[in-house]
Amino acid sequence: MSYESSENPSNEAASAAAAAASAATLPPPPAPTPTTVTGGFRHQRPARRFIAVVATVGAIFVGAVLFVVAITAALVVGVIAGFAIDGDTEEISHLPTTVEEIPTSITAERADIVVDLTALSAEDFADRSEPLAIDIDIDAGAVEVIVPEGLTMSVDADTSVGSTTVFDRENNGFDNRITVEEASADIALTIDIDAGDIDVERG
Repeated sequence: MSYESSENPSNEAASAAAAAASAATLPPPPAPTPTTVTGGFRHQRPARRFIAVVATVGAIFVGAVLFVVAITAALVVGVIAGFAIDGDTEEISHLPTTVEEIPTSITAERADIVVDLTALSAEDFADRSEPLAIDIDIDAGAVEVIVPEGLTMSVDADTSVGSTTVFDRENNGFDNRITVEEASADIALTIDIDAGDIDVERG
């Protein structure tokens, strides 16, 4: 007994043709997006390294310059201090007991000067209409001025190289100028030293 296929060959051909036509109408799959590496990131590291190198070299240069300046300043101070020590130093001391005994002008090349005003008081200057001027000018050495409590002062103290101390203020090194202006000053004190120390204190 024989059996015949129920499918029509013409139907199979038509189905195959329809499938081929459907496949032909589908859009092609999207092409993969190419992955690219920009050159900016690759160039960032060399740029950062260059900046770091420049910063390091600059820091070393600045440090070297500061070191040379410090050494030079130390040598200058040493030379000037040696100049002051090698010469003959004059010892000058004043201890006035009246306003008339106060030295109003002291000038010297090398000197250690002490002006002690503790024997005086504000009452001694009560009759004065303006401050009593005291000018001290030396090339090298030291100046110490002792001021009693209650005596008001106008102070202009300047040391080119050395230290300057006026009451609770202090400067060291170069161009050490300190000014103090107290109300109704009894004394106007001016001190100028090229190399040395100034000390104005209450006693």
